[in-house]
Amino acid sequence: MNTVRALQLMDLPLQEIKKVLEYDNLEKIIDFLAQAGKKADEKIAALQCSKSKIELAKADYERKLNGQQNLGGTFLKDFPERVILLLDTLEVPTLIIFGIISATFMIKSLPHKKSNFPLSI
Repeated sequence: MNTVRALQLMDLPLQEIKKVLEYDNLEKIIDFLAQAGKKADEKIAALQCSKSKIELAKADYERKLNGQQNLGGTFLKDFPERVILLLDTLEVPTLIIFGIISATFMIKSLPHKKSNFPLSI
């Protein structure tokens, strides 16, 4: 009876289970049960994979929920300093002008590396 129940859990129809259990040849029964065992292993592996994906999704949603709860109050966020370059005399800056402006900016922002730049402004 336990074998029948186990085979039913493997999605085998009762007609096929009955047919297998009526075999006179024990080797055929053993082969069938071995194949059923392999199918069970495959289903277990697929279910474990699905479970791990579910756990990952759950953890992701919990992390998002905790992040939303933390946003309820005031918070500070530091952004790196940025420079906006406005050119009012040229419609399209040339590569040379862009190079000069870039070098000037780099020299002013990184004075300890001034020797790396060919321009001295």
